[in-house]
Amino acid sequence: MKNKKIVITITSIVAVLLVIIGVTYAYWLLTKTQTGHNLISSGCLDISLTGEKNDIELQDQFPLSDEDGMKLTPYEFTVTNNCNTSVDYQVNLESIGDSTNAIKASAIKVALNDEIKLLTAGGNTEPTVSGAYESNMILYGTLAAKDTENASVTYKLRIWIDANAPISEQNKTFQSKISVTVGQGITNPYKEGTLAYDILSNYGGADAIASLSAEWTEGDASAVTATTNNVGTSNNYWYGTSYTFDKETGYYTLSGTLTQATLTECRNGTNVCGKYTLKNESSTYNSSYLYEITDFGTSGDYIPAKTIKGSNAFSVVTASSDAGLYKAQDDLGTSYYFRGAPTNNYVQFGTYAADTTITFYDETVLSEKTVEVKAGTPMYWRIVRINGDGSIRLIYDGTEKVVNGVAHTAVIGMTPYTTNYDYVKYAGYTYDVDGTETNSTVKGVVDAWYDKHLNTTYGKYIADSIFCNDRGEVTTDESGRTYYAPYYRLSANKAPVLTCTNKDDRYTVSTELGNGKLTDAEGNVRPIGLLTADEAIMAGAPSFNNTHYLYSGGEYWTSTPDFFNKNVAWVWSIDKNGSVQYEPSPYGVVGARPVINLKADVKFTGDGRIDTNSPYEIVLN
Repeated sequence: MKNKKIVITITSIVAVLLVIIGVTYAYWLLTKTQTGHNLISSGCLDISLTGEKNDIELQDQFPLSDEDGMKLTPYEFTVTNNCNTSVDYQVNLESIGDSTNAIKASAIKVALNDEIKLLTAGGNTEPTVSGAYESNMILYGTLAAKDTENASVTYKLRIWIDANAPISEQNKTFQSKISVTVGQGITNPYKEGTLAYDILSNYGGADAIASLSAEWTEGDASAVTATTNNVGTSNNYWYGTSYTFDKETGYYTLSGTLTQATLTECRNGTNVCGKYTLKNESSTYNSSYLYEITDFGTSGDYIPAKTIKGSNAFSVVTASSDAGLYKAQDDLGTSYYFRGAPTNNYVQFGTYAADTTITFYDETVLSEKTVEVKAGTPMYWRIVRINGDGSIRLIYDGTEKVVNGVAHTAVIGMTPYTTNYDYVKYAGYTYDVDGTETNSTVKGVVDAWYDKHLNTTYGKYIADSIFCNDRGEVTTDESGRTYYAPYYRLSANKAPVLTCTNKDDRYTVSTELGNGKLTDAEGNVRPIGLLTADEAIMAGAPSFNNTHYLYSGGEYWTSTPDFFNKNVAWVWSIDKNGSVQYEPSPYGVVGARPVINLKADVKFTGDGRIDTNSPYEIVLN
């Protein structure tokens, strides 16, 4: 990385105001190099660009992680509404200078306040700055009427080179100007009338949505009843007089006076043993389970001990009464996701284009069964989340309106993840075979279903968005087992995310948003994929739970790899009990449950509920 020199400069700031004069629309344009306090007034809107000492002028920069990018000094600007009515506006970053030698916008990360995304995530807008060759929207918003709360907002803008910027971007420059556009040409996916707005309104609006923390809370020993635990008379375990707890991982580690001894030695006084143990023969071992021994006893392998375990928001199984909407960052901005057992996230979209036979595994009789679906049968979906760009992520839920907690057929067929098995690469949603990009078996199944039943009639309502197949941070232990990044954050840590670190793992149609590999075997566009294990855990599926809305009573694949061992890639799935688990990709024949994204501007009726027989229904035109 040290030989990779990329320069970014932001030369000036521009504010673009739209005003209405009679029936004529006109842009007022002012460009000033940032040398002090800039104030632009138009009678109905004031935009002040502040922060003379906080100009963004990055020199000799290297690609940065999001964590390091957020440490950069921000540029601050404030937008204030002086109108008596609310005003829509958008903030764009407009690329200027020599486009032939410029860093691509897809290699740039931006953050407004704490919202991090690729510069290309907001999509292209019409340039308004003289000489600009490209404009990318980084924010839409609405300001309340003057003299009311939310009539003014201040932003902190940071820009850096994405850690995944390709080597082809070295020795190039990036120059841009900020533009703020008011009124004309604003497309706000969260404004009144959009599906995102309706969803958010049910929970008090975007400002009322809370985040959940992956930080762990230490278990309360006083609240735990001592149970009988098998410590083992001859096991040479370590014991400690105290312990430490890691709030990031949820792991306990022994501390204080450490003693390695058998239970017999602890009892007869040969060794003085502290009352804490992790039941392991390594002094540096850490575990999510801590045992506090209340009585070493006099005989036998079983002794009274409290089993203490920490918890975080995502390690807790949701109950049938739990239903909420929460927010987290994805690669496109702020995402709002459903958790627990909501009753207002049902969607009717599409009908089967032809008679179809669906094979599924019936857990009640422990065998495969088939169901016949006639052409014209409606498809039902559940809303997983609002993506950061305002598009709506849906997961297929079958051909009937089914309440939470009831088993039903929610898959389109049974399949292995892939039929290949003997290389690490086969955890990929696609992978290279002799120089040819090859679809996994499960991708082939959902692509074919999309082509047959959705593409022709409904494809124009489906957005391009990111499906993550996170194969990052691969490590191999002494036994030869290879672990992917999701193993570490999900197996024990329960720290799910909606971001996808590596561009090549972001499955998209667009090569700007991701890898551009959402095509079928013939190269036709197929904007369809699978749920991630992170999304499932966020929904309430860390362990057995048949109450959350993703439960179907059957097994189905996610797109999230776990580990590679003994020549087999293992991939996360959702089991019959509604819990995340992992399956061997070539041998585990489980369900395929498609996921799509509706465009932000789709028209709809209904309120998302089936108890009133009024799911959201997408209006076709």
